[in-house]
Amino acid sequence: MDPIPEGPAAAGGLDELMTRARAIVGKRVSLVGPSTHKGRVGEGVERLLLGRVIGAGPGADHPAAEVKSVPVIGERVVERVKLGVLSDRSHPLGKCGRILFVFCERRGDDVFIVGHALVTIEDARWLELWRAGLLVETAAGISGDETRGLYLTPRFFYERGLWPVV
Repeated sequence: MDPIPEGPAAAGGLDELMTRARAIVGKRVSLVGPSTHKGRVGEGVERLLLGRVIGAGPGADHPAAEVKSVPVIGERVVERVKLGVLSDRSHPLGKCGRILFVFCERRGDDVFIVGHALVTIEDARWLELWRAGLLVETAAGISGDETRGLYLTPRFFYERGLWPVV
């Protein structure tokens, strides 16, 4: 699969992104870097889906949606999903109006794409998710670091019917 081009040409649109998402289901995610690097699954998903690692920044991973990997084992989402780090310069929810969740399952030493879901979340809905305990703020960095992030809890995926995919 060719990489999605950068800049204005990247606006291949939602249809192209979803076609790519369907095409990677069942594929093994290439993991690069030390096993202690928390973002290596997400980076591997970006390489499969977009043809390159987009990296951190204020904008969405793709013009049509932010891409987030979701770790699952069978029917369980096994950890919270980080939407982004809170900072004085940017707010992670600004790029999360539309999110493509890519569900990833570890099998032995390998990780495979097992599904995906596209979700649109309007600005007013974030407060509802917060009040329901589906969106939480917690430590986002290395132990001892004061970095904070916003996360979706596993319950978000169950209550929205996003996982397990039936």
